[in-house]
Amino acid sequence: MSRTNDVTKNIIRFLNYSGFKAWRNNNGAVYSVRRKTFLKNPLHQLGVPDVIGFRLSDGKALFVEIKTGRDKLSDDQIRFLQQAQKAGCIAFKASNSLEVVEELNKLKKP
Repeated sequence: MSRTNDVTKNIIRFLNYSGFKAWRNNNGAVYSVRRKTFLKNPLHQLGVPDVIGFRLSDGKALFVEIKTGRDKLSDDQIRFLQQAQKAGCIAFKASNSLEVVEELNKLKKP
């Protein structure tokens, strides 16, 4: 299992333990055995983060893009996170569970 998958699983566990309902969002192409190729949904939204969910206390949307190692945010991912934040959602990039804790603690400060 890759480091990114481990980090994603740990972040989802932490969020679900911390008052959120969160899950992994697969936004990639799906392999077609019949066609022997990957098929992209032409209607999918570019830049949607790896983890999506909501805060149980008030229903506020949550979006977390997971980046590990040298992986960088794409322009579409940056744009999505910015638009979500502007709309009032909880949206950020994280490389580990500690960064998630730090981001959530920022929400508690006036």
